[in-house]
Amino acid sequence: MLAYRPLLAAGALALFAAGCASTPKFSADVTRFHLNQPFARGAVFLEAAATAAPTMEDRFWQAAVASELQRLGFTIADARAGAELVAVVGVG
Repeated sequence: MLAYRPLLAAGALALFAAGCASTPKFSADVTRFHLNQPFARGAVFLEAAATAAPTMEDRFWQAAVASELQRLGFTIADARAGAELVAVVGVG
C-alpha cells in the first residue's frame, strides 16, 4: 500500500495542474450603430444592459470594454450627463 502513495500523489498533482492550466475561451459579439461615418473619439459612459444593480461580473465586462475603448482613443466618462456616447454592455 505504501508503494502506491507516491504514484497517487503524482497523479493527483498532475490532475490539479491540468485543471489550472486550461485557458477559458471567450467569444464576443459586438454591435455598433453608426451612419457609415466614423465618429470622433469622445467620452463614453458605460452602463450595464441589465436593469438591476451591476454585479461583479458586469463590472468585469465593463472594465474589459473600457480598456478596449481607451486603447482606441476614447475616454471613459464617470457620469452619463458628461458623456458624448453611451455603451451598453450586456452579457448573455
